[in-house]
Amino acid sequence: MQFIHEVLQKQAEKQPDAISLYPENHAPISYGELWQHVGVAAAWLRSQGVQAGHRVMLACENCPEHIALMFACSVVGAWPVSVNARLSAGEIRSIAEHCEPHLIVFT
Repeated sequence: MQFIHEVLQKQAEKQPDAISLYPENHAPISYGELWQHVGVAAAWLRSQGVQAGHRVMLACENCPEHIALMFACSVVGAWPVSVNARLSAGEIRSIAEHCEPHLIVFT
């Protein structure tokens, strides 16, 4: 079985300088750079006690950090639960109560 982060890892090894993301208001991000961001994010998730099987709620805008965190969850073996960061506090709380995440990350 192949995990989604392994697809990114292989591309980063194969073509590290190729552009993976063209985010608004940011410089383009290469596959190599994105893979480095994923490694940093995965280490941070582990430092927060996230382990395989945990759910991590990502209340994020459409940004490179959101993508890195989604791949980082795969590296750790956690399940990302992405929600729109523009939901009300009550809506986010309701989703969190339902999915019981180990960690909630806001961008």
